[in-house]
Amino acid sequence: MGRKNQKLKTTTFIISLILIFIGFWGLREIYSTPNPSQKKQGIIPHGLETLVLPSGSILYAEIADTFSKRKQGLMFRKDLPSDRGMLFFYPKPGGYRIWMKNCFISLDILWLNSNKEIIELKENAPPCQKDPCPIYGTTHNAQYILEAASGTIKTHHLVLGTRFQFKERKVKN
Repeated sequence: MGRKNQKLKTTTFIISLILIFIGFWGLREIYSTPNPSQKKQGIIPHGLETLVLPSGSILYAEIADTFSKRKQGLMFRKDLPSDRGMLFFYPKPGGYRIWMKNCFISLDILWLNSNKEIIELKENAPPCQKDPCPIYGTTHNAQYILEAASGTIKTHHLVLGTRFQFKERKVKN
């Protein structure tokens, strides 16, 4: 009986640690989303990059700077606020491509060169309805890809050559 009791205590302890970790992870997600008062005060939540458009408008972007983050992208999201997106960082310029597999929302996709200028645009890319999914890309050398809420291109009058401002990051591959 002593051995079974010890095993039960150990299992309970491990499960408790996992549940605590999941709870903290959920809190991190909640607090990484800026609320309106944070935006007014200029407070930028941890983990989001601020992209400044030529008009002065701001987009808050999640960072995809590792292979696994770039692979996941915005899959399984049911909505995306108009001031949000995901910024993909790549280790070197290339003809990077995107597909909408497991995406539930339409997106505007922008490819940026190493000078952070738009070199390719895809407006209102629809979610993939069936395999094979369409693949969107550029023949130019992009260093970054921005996935943003559908309508971002039109709302902010983004065109080829538009330049963004944001911090450089090291890519973790």
